[in-house]
Amino acid sequence: MPNVVGLTQAEAVTAITGAGLTVGGVTVVNSTEPAGTVIGQTPAGGTTVDPGSGVDVVVSLGPGNQNPVFIQPRTTVSPSKWACCLKSPSRRPTPTAIR
Repeated sequence: MPNVVGLTQAEAVTAITGAGLTVGGVTVVNSTEPAGTVIGQTPAGGTTVDPGSGVDVVVSLGPGNQNPVFIQPRTTVSPSKWACCLKSPSRRPTPTAIR
């Protein structure tokens, strides 16, 4: 299991899929870290997991944003579509987003 905390969301997706794993749930929250930075993951980096296992990540909205969103686990959403969710609350994927 790679440690993806501190990477951008796109870098994290590349590291996770490159390790033969899948991206599970993605939660975005307020943080003092820059928007798009991974600030948490489950399972933790360095953990031994089965190939194909899902990795849940927590991504920073940046300071001052008040609209956390959870993207349903195991969806096939490209990193570029996740990026739009971080930049524009009106473009968040409503079918899988809950507050």
